[in-house]
Amino acid sequence: MNWEELLMNHFLWGLAIGLLLWLITILKHSAVKRRLIKQNNIKTVGLKNEMTKLKEHLQTQLEIEAEKKEMERDKIEDLKTKNENLRTTIQTLKQKPKREEIILLQVYDRAVHIMLERAPGFGPTWENTLKDAKEEIDKANKGIVPFIKRVIHPSAHPVLTSKNIKQAKQLMSNDSEWSNS
Repeated sequence: MNWEELLMNHFLWGLAIGLLLWLITILKHSAVKRRLIKQNNIKTVGLKNEMTKLKEHLQTQLEIEAEKKEMERDKIEDLKTKNENLRTTIQTLKQKPKREEIILLQVYDRAVHIMLERAPGFGPTWENTLKDAKEEIDKANKGIVPFIKRVIHPSAHPVLTSKNIKQAKQLMSNDSEWSNS
């Protein structure tokens, strides 16, 4: 077989054209593949950069939220402290005498002063009675007995003792002397 015969053979021409088309297709395909790989690499790098930015943003947001929570926690603790202080203040104010009680005390004080001015025998008797009452309270505040009395809360009515009876008789005699004169 000669070259001339080979060139005239249609099968060889078909094979040569087929191989040429195959080669062109492979070259185009590899070029497209390389272009796609480059595009994918560019997209991957872009996505990695975006993911890094998003991670940084998320980290910043988490730090801000942590700071806010810490500030809120501190604020809540401060409010709890203020609430407890207010509760203590309210309890203290509840224990202070009320305005009506203070006015009543002033009325009693004024009445005692008026009695001291009007009744001549009232002053010394009143002073002695105050002194005796003060001594009894001082004695009552020492030892176990006062503790028991404070726990039991003795009644407002005084217990009659020999001292109290003597003072009452003395007051009555002073009063009768007063009415006779």
